Amino acid sequence: MGSCFRLRIVFRVVLIGVVMAWLVYVLGKNQWYVTTGVSALVLVGLLIELVKFLEKTNRDLAHFLSSLESDDPAVMPVNRPANRSFEELYEAMSRVASRMEVARTDREVQYRYLQTVINHVEIAMICFREDGRVELVNRAARNLFRLERIRRLGDIESRDPSMYRVIREIKPGKRELVRFMSHSGMTKLSVSAAAFNLQGRGYRLISLQDIGTELEAQELESWQKLIRVLTHEIMNSVTPVSSLSNALNDMLAGENGDLRPLNSLDPGEVEDLYEGLRAIEQRSRGLLSFVGSYKNLTRLPDPQFRDVSLNDLVAGTVHLMKPQSEKSGVCIRQKLSQEDPHVPADPDMMERVLINLLQNALDILEGQAGGEVVVSTGIDREKGHWIEVRDNGPGIPPEILDKIFIPFFTTKKQGSGIGLSLIRQIMQLHKGSVSVRSAQGEGAAFIIRF
Repeated sequence: MGSCFRLRIVFRVVLIGVVMAWLVYVLGKNQWYVTTGVSALVLVGLLIELVKFLEKTNRDLAHFLSSLESDDPAVMPVNRPANRSFEELYEAMSRVASRMEVARTDREVQYRYLQTVINHVEIAMICFREDGRVELVNRAARNLFRLERIRRLGDIESRDPSMYRVIREIKPGKRELVRFMSHSGMTKLSVSAAAFNLQGRGYRLISLQDIGTELEAQELESWQKLIRVLTHEIMNSVTPVSSLSNALNDMLAGENGDLRPLNSLDPGEVEDLYEGLRAIEQRSRGLLSFVGSYKNLTRLPDPQFRDVSLNDLVAGTVHLMKPQSEKSGVCIRQKLSQEDPHVPADPDMMERVLINLLQNALDILEGQAGGEVVVSTGIDREKGHWIEVRDNGPGIPPEILDKIFIPFFTTKKQGSGIGLSLIRQIMQLHKGSVSVRSAQGEGAAFIIRF
C-alpha cells in the first residue's frame, strides 16, 4: 500500500513540475496568452487535486476516529475505496467497525438482560446519580410510586415528599423501616442504600422492599409466643393459689357447710392454715413482681443521645463487673478496636445492655473451669460499629435459640425473662440490632450493631 501511494505522489509532483516548467517557458513567449492561461489553470487544477488526494486519507481517518469517539460504528467509512492503495487501511477500519458493532450489540443485550432481571424482581430498585438523575429503575419501583416514568428524583418528590427525603438522606450501608401509603393501603417498607463510583461519577442504589405482610406474620407469631409464655407464668402462679384456696376452704367448712370457729381448729390445722396463707402470699408477690417486670419493659424512657466511645463503654462496664466475675471465677477479657469507634447513644442504656449480657455469661460459666468471656469492639464499613460478647460456655440449645428474645422466656430458676428482650428494645431505640450466634459445646456470641 505504501509504495503505491508514494508512486502516485511522485507522479503528481513530476506532472506538476513539468507543467510549471512549461508555464515558465510560455511566459517567455510574446503573445502566447491563451497557452499561458490554460497552463496556469492546469497547474492550479493539479495542485488542488494533489491537496485533495493527500487530505482524503486524513478525512477518512478523522471521520473514523470521530465515529469511535461517538461510539457509532454505523457512520464509519467502511466501503471499499476506488483507490486500491488504501485497501488494507479500509479493511482494517472495517474490522474495527465490525468489532465495535459486536461490542455495542453485546452491551445492548447485557443491558436488556439486566432490565429483564430487575423488572422481574419484586423489590423496588432505583439507581441515580448524585445530581438526582435516575439511571436505572425497575417496574416494581414505578408501580410502588404509581409513575409511568421516573427520570429524576424530583418525580418521586412530587408524588411523596417524605419518601423522597428518606431516599435522599439514608446513609449507604444503612437500613430504615418506614411507613408508606401504597395503592392498597398503609404498609411498611425496608429501605436500604449502597453507594459506588463508575468512571468518576457517584451513584446510589436504593432498594425498597414491602415487608408489611412479613411483619404482620412475625408480629402474630410473636404475640402467640408471648401469650404462651404469659399463660405458662400466670398458670404457674394461679394454679397453686387456687388449689390452696380450695383446700383451706374445705378445712374451714363444717359438716353442714357452715364456717368452723377458729378455736375449733387443732394445732395441726392452724399450722396448715398458716402455711397455706403464706404460700398464697408468696405466689401473689411473685405474680405482682411478674406484672411489674412487664410494666418496666413497656415503659422505657427515651434515650438521651451523646457521643459514646465503645472502647470506653466496654472498659467501664467490665471494670464494674469485676467483683461479680471474680466471685464466679470467670475471666473477662477485652479485645478493643484500635480505631476507637464512636456512636451516638445513651450511655446509661448501653451500660445496662452490656451488664445484662455479661451477667448472663457469668451465670452460664459459673463453676466452669477455664470460663472466659471476651468483649470485643470493631468497625464494619458496611454494617456499622459493633460490640461482641462471646463466652466459651456450653452454648444455647437450637430448640430455644429462636425464643430467647421473647419477653419473660427464661431457663433460669430465678430469672425474670426480660433481660434479652430489654436489650433488643433498647437497641431498637438506638436504630441498631442485637443478634446471637451459638453452637452447642462452642459457646455463644451476642453481637450489638449500631
